[in-house]
Amino acid sequence: MIDTELFKTLNILYVENDEELKKTFSETLTKLFRKVFFSSTGEDALNQFIQHNSSDEKIDVILSEYNLPLSNGLELLLEVRKINKNVPFIFITQETSIDLLLNSLRYDVTDYFVKPIEQDEILKKIQEACFSRQQEDEIARYQDEIEEYLELINKVAIVYAFNSDMTITYVNNFFLELIKYDEEDLI
Repeated sequence: MIDTELFKTLNILYVENDEELKKTFSETLTKLFRKVFFSSTGEDALNQFIQHNSSDEKIDVILSEYNLPLSNGLELLLEVRKINKNVPFIFITQETSIDLLLNSLRYDVTDYFVKPIEQDEILKKIQEACFSRQQEDEIARYQDEIEEYLELINKVAIVYAFNSDMTITYVNNFFLELIKYDEEDLI
C-alpha cells in the first residue's frame, strides 16, 4: 500500500527523455509528491540536483532513465554520488546489459527497473527507499544529539573510569582542569 502522507513530504527528480512515458508517469508523480522536478537530459538533471541540494526544495529521490542525451544515467548516478551518497536513485531502462547492472550496483543504485514499467512497483520501491533513508537520517540526528549531550556533560561534570584493579583508565577534561594534573600523570 502506498503511503501518500510520506510522498507528500518528498521532492522527486524525474529524468526521462521519452516524452510520452514522461507525460503519463508525471501525472501520477505530480499528484503524489510534494514537488516534482522534470528533466530530459543527464546534464540538466545534475544541474537541478546541485541547485536544489542545499535549498528547502532538496531532492529526496531520483528516478532516471539510463539512455539520456548528453550524458547517460550511469554518469548522472556517479556525479550525484559525489555530492550525496545516500539519496535514493532508481533506474528505469530498456537496457538489460549485465555490465550496466554491475556498474549501477558499483555506484550504489537503489534499484533498477526494465521497461515497460509498473508504476505501482516503482512507487513501492521509492517508498521503501525513502522510508529507510528517513530512518537512517533520524538515527544520525539522535547520534548527533547524544554527542551534544555528552559534550555538555563533559564540560560540567567530573567523569572518570577505572578498571577492576581500581586503576583510572579515563578522565574527562573538566576533571583534569579541576585537579590541575596532566592525564598521563593521573593515569
